[in-house]
Amino acid sequence: MYTLADRLKWARLKSDLSQEELGKKVVLTVTAIGSTDKVIAVKVEGYESTNKVPHITVAVNLIDGGKPVMSNDITNWMPIKQFMLSGIVTEVKKQVDNEQK
Repeated sequence: MYTLADRLKWARLKSDLSQEELGKKVVLTVTAIGSTDKVIAVKVEGYESTNKVPHITVAVNLIDGGKPVMSNDITNWMPIKQFMLSGIVTEVKKQVDNEQK
């Protein structure tokens, strides 16, 4: 199960992430919320991302097969009153499922 604290570890999934960036505290502005039947995420601004829509996944419906990566498929974003979040830049190693090997 993923917690909000887990997802606030803003990750930049890029192989050229510099050592200076790792561990850096960043402040993000939450601008919208989006969801599907499997995930809920908030759209953010304030730090470069390789995602088409920079976001933080805040909830995953694991019972129905949801996965955090499904947040990339959210197309309906609803603007909300903006607020700030802070997090630490970390590197996330992509895991390969046994089914994909």
